[in-house]
Amino acid sequence: MPYTSQDSKASMKIQEFTYTPLRFAQSTRLIKILPGEALSSIKCHIFEINLHDFLISGYTALSYCWGSASKTEPITLNQCTFRVTENLYAALQVLRESHNTDLFWIDAICINQSDLEERSAQVQNMKKIYEQASRVVIWLGAGSAETMAVLLDISVKEASILFDSREGVVDFRPLEGLALLLLRPWFERVWIVQEATTPENDKIVLCGNAVVCWDALIIATEVITHLMWRPELQDFFANVQPIDNQSLRRLFNLEKQRQYKNPVFNLLRMLAKYRYFKATDPRDKIYALRGLAADLLKDELVPNYSLPPPVVFALAAQHFIIQKRSFECLGFCDFSKRDLSQPSWVPDWSSPSIRHPLAKRQIHDSCAEDHLVYGAATLTVPSDSERQWNCNIRDELVLIVAGFQVDTVRRVVNFDVLDACVAEDGCSIAQGFSEGPAIYGLNIPESDLYRGSSEPLKIAYSRTLVADVMKAGNVRSRGYAITLDYWNRVRSYMQPPADHKFRKEWGSLLFSTTERSLFWSHDGYLGLGPTDVKPGDRVCIFFGGEVLYLLRSIGGTSHFI
Repeated sequence: MPYTSQDSKASMKIQEFTYTPLRFAQSTRLIKILPGEALSSIKCHIFEINLHDFLISGYTALSYCWGSASKTEPITLNQCTFRVTENLYAALQVLRESHNTDLFWIDAICINQSDLEERSAQVQNMKKIYEQASRVVIWLGAGSAETMAVLLDISVKEASILFDSREGVVDFRPLEGLALLLLRPWFERVWIVQEATTPENDKIVLCGNAVVCWDALIIATEVITHLMWRPELQDFFANVQPIDNQSLRRLFNLEKQRQYKNPVFNLLRMLAKYRYFKATDPRDKIYALRGLAADLLKDELVPNYSLPPPVVFALAAQHFIIQKRSFECLGFCDFSKRDLSQPSWVPDWSSPSIRHPLAKRQIHDSCAEDHLVYGAATLTVPSDSERQWNCNIRDELVLIVAGFQVDTVRRVVNFDVLDACVAEDGCSIAQGFSEGPAIYGLNIPESDLYRGSSEPLKIAYSRTLVADVMKAGNVRSRGYAITLDYWNRVRSYMQPPADHKFRKEWGSLLFSTTERSLFWSHDGYLGLGPTDVKPGDRVCIFFGGEVLYLLRSIGGTSHFI
């Protein structure tokens, strides 16, 4: 048969890249970006290395956002075609110009993402991969004029002189550019907790062609936010768009994590601390933090991408309750937002929540030793580790606990300080106090005693609003009440009071009442419960639990509220 032009075109077609399976458990792959002109296509060479044998100073790890999987660009990988997202393609172009002698580890290329077994195994190696990298490059995406300007300013100036006030004219562009920079999707990724917090590496930040070291970005952000929050400078910054508080919280949490010298990270604390970070794959909300947790054994919660997210979350809850012998994870369940395919006692880590559990004194400090704030039934926990924990889980994911009912909910007062913040007509916290006694048909004077503590009812109510604790940093101190007369006059809770005493009360009030409702029980007790609490819900004690729990009967079974 004669050779045709179509045969010629077919022979010239570049083959799709196919991965060769990794040979060892500690193996991974690196790529070399081959030299090329600025606008020419990207060509790379990929090869396998053993993390045990490869020189520690041998490669750069890239931390970035994948971007939309539907928008891709072709590159050449070992003379074969391979597709990457537009954001990664833009990063490769910049890296080819500025770091063309480096070897790189880039997850979308170096891991066979379609091989679930390899993907699961490589996730277990991620901590080691980033720790052994000589440098971590943080790619924030293509640069805009504003964001590139602020990076260039930070790189050439001291942070303290970012504001140029020649002849009384202040240049706020660096501040506005920084605010835009911190809104970049990279700062929302849960994987950056592991990628950006390894303490030993040299870290640089790239946004387009602008570059700055990580430490300089942190210093500049700290200085600027400190200036913006100073009361005497509020008028100075009145017309400047503020930096998003969530963005700041993400950034400063990362830096605090990086500075721990000998960290002992608790997985549940980390899941709570970084719950508002995002993941394309919900399972990564756990897997991305697992490598940093010191309280897990090697064979516990091993990454397995063949399991669906609800199963992964259920296994995590089972680990916390059964293996760790603690009900603390129940504080992260949200009945109204949960996946209906998930049991009510399993936290859905893919759904961010701003409600804080009340069970631990130092819930926000990953390295802090636990101290109990409440002890509803903690004395029932066996002191001998060999004794059986009064809790188990049936095959159909039904949690069996030992305990008893102590009361039922009779009246709910839907009050949320954050809701009041945005209400046009304000909201008085006296509402719960006035509505409570009324449900019993009694005109109870404020001086009457509360049956739970034999103290004036008004004092008991003031303590209940802050869950009887003062929040001061990471410390929770019992026996605390707010100044009810002051807060009854407040019509907006958006900004903290200027007075130091009331500012502390404001913080404790937000911490305790956010996404919670006040309720009065059938026997006349006050309580704080989730916003989902309804009359008729059962107030229960779980043996070994630190607080009381609410259960609701639905279809013949009890559901955790």
